[in-house]
Amino acid sequence: MNAAVTTNLVGITGIARRLVLDGALDEVSAREALDKATAERKPVVAWLREKKVLR
Repeated sequence: MNAAVTTNLVGITGIARRLVLDGALDEVSAREALDKATAERKPVVAWLREKKVLR
């Protein structure tokens, strides 16, 4: 029996989606990053780098 964890990726797009699929970012953090980057009118990659979310 395969106990793979599935995530709901609806609404997560682009690099954020890829990072979730690769396991570098969890779904909740991806949604938060997308929301905050949009609010600050910045690309999500710039926001992630600026906030040091990714190592």
